[in-house]
Formats: sequence, C-alpha cells, structure tokens
Amino acid sequence: MIKYREISGLIFLKNLLKELKQLLKIGVPIYGSQISYMGMGVTDTIVAGRASALDLSGLAIGNALSMPFYFLLGGCLFAVTPIVAQLFGAKKYEEIGQKVREILWVSIALGLIGFFLYRNLSFFIPFFDIDENIALISDGYLKAMSYGFIANMVFTCLRCYSEGMGLTLPVFWVAFIGMLLNIPLDIIFVYGYFGIPPMGGIGCGIATSINIVIGVIVLVLVILKKKEYTPTKIFSSFSPPNSETTKEALKLGMPIGFGVFVELSMFSGAALILGSLGSTVISGHTVAINIVSVLFILPLSFGLAAATRIGNLVGEVEFEKAKYASHVAILICLSGAIINMAVI
Repeated sequence: MIKYREISGLIFLKNLLKELKQLLKIGVPIYGSQISYMGMGVTDTIVAGRASALDLSGLAIGNALSMPFYFLLGGCLFAVTPIVAQLFGAKKYEEIGQKVREILWVSIALGLIGFFLYRNLSFFIPFFDIDENIALISDGYLKAMSYGFIANMVFTCLRCYSEGMGLTLPVFWVAFIGMLLNIPLDIIFVYGYFGIPPMGGIGCGIATSINIVIGVIVLVLVILKKKEYTPTKIFSSFSPPNSETTKEALKLGMPIGFGVFVELSMFSGAALILGSLGSTVISGHTVAINIVSVLFILPLSFGLAAATRIGNLVGEVEFEKAKYASHVAILICLSGAIINMAVI
C-alpha cells in the first residue's frame, strides 16, 4: 500500500512538473512582454515626474481616464488567443490566417472608436474638481495618445495571434525593444531636443504613439520573416470583413474586455477621486500604482498562457489534458496571488 502511494505520488509530481514546464515555456515570455509594457509606463512616470509634479499629475489623470477604456476595447481582441490556439492545436493553419485577417477589421473598427473616445475623454475631468492646469495636460496627453490607438489595436490582434500559436518569444523581443526605444523618445518630446519644443507630460503621449506604430511595423516584419508563421499564410491574400467571425470574436472577447474594464475602473476611480487633492498626492498615488501593477502582471501573464495552452489541447481533442492544464494554471495563479499579498 505504501509503495503504491509512493508510485502514485511520483506520477502525480511528474505530471505536475511536465504541465508546469509547458505553461512556463509559454508564460515566461508573456510575463516579460507585460513587464516591458509596464516598463514603458514606468519610464513615462519617471521622465514626466522629473519635468514637474504637474506634468506627472496630468499624465496620471490621463491614464486613469483612458486605461479602463483601452482594456474594454483591447480586451475584445484577447479572444484572438484562444481562437488561434484551438485552430493551431487542430492543425488548421490556413484557417488561422483567414480568421486573423478577418479579425484585423474588428481591430481597426475598435481602433477608430478608441481614437474618437480618447479625443473626448477630457469631457469627464470637470466632474472631479481637478486643477485646470492638470486638466489641460491630461487633455493634451489623451489627444496625443489617440493617434496611436488604431495601431495599438492592430498590434494587440497580431500579438494575440502569435501568442495563440505559442510563439511568445518574438512578441517579447518586440515589446522589450519598444520599452528601450521609449526612453529616448520620452526624453526628446518631454524635455525638448533636436529642435522639438519641450512638451512636458503631453510629450509622453506623442512618444507612446510613435512607439506603437514602430512596434506594429516591426511585428509585421517578424511575422513575414520567421518561418514559424509561414503555414498560416496570414498576409498571402485579402479577406473582407466577415460577420460570423466578428460575432465569434466579440462574443468571446467582450466579456473579457468588460471584466478587465471593471477591475481597472476601481484603480482609476481612486486616482480621479484623489485628483482634487493636488499634484503631490496624485504623483504619490501614481508611483504606488506602478509598483502594484508589476505584481498584478504575474497572474495576468499566466492566465494568458493558460488560454494558449488549453486552446491548443482542445484543438488536439485532448480534453482531459486541457482540464488538467486548467487546474495547474489556477494553482500557479493562486500561488502567485498569495506571494503578491505577502510582498505587498
């Protein structure tokens, strides 16, 4: 009986480690990508903060208003990951290309909605009794960010396409290079170099928009050059918008986007409420949120990795393995949450 239990325990441990290895292989580069995106925000905070507390406050209020809506729209495209993952597991490679081409139309439509939304979000600022100077910077920052919103949605769609096939490392390198590029761009536009006038916090928005456009171009070039993407023939033909694909993406993606929107609204609401207390309080809150956000990224990354892993297994018609993978993913996220709670 004891020997049987020992053997069962060893088999359980072996299966657990095997599945954990698969999730880490997908999840660690995703975590690196998310850290890189967060690094861009940290750079914005540092550079704008060195310009003035007023600029940092304008940036913080702009982000508090925009981030929930960014994830409300961008979250709809998170559906691309499980859709692609399932087709990849079923080895329906050319269908992946067709689906993604059709969902790219959805990303452009969401980008247009976000463009007009960002340009009018400052409408809500007067409701929070925020200093007029901070409000002006926030409005300029949001308008600057609007120019990159369509590119941002296209990037999100292509990123999820790549991650859905388990190709998370190329996305990480694109994100990491973008984080490094964001540093000089922020400095140039915030402080004013090479004949460009100093723009303060608004400069961070311009730098981010330029960075996103460059990121899309680099990611497209990576997809065109790397042979791992070739079987999907994503850019080999033209696909018009498809109502069924649009419904499929939005049916799966809208609950994701709305869920993240509700979560982030709580953080954003706190920043907006504190806005009436002045630039020093807002700046302090921004620094604290940046630290906490780094911890929040851990379970988020492994949740995204789980969508890829489970989608692949479902596509392979390995339902029991998919169920087991979901349990391991929940275990990892729960462990990460406990560690985060202890650290905070």
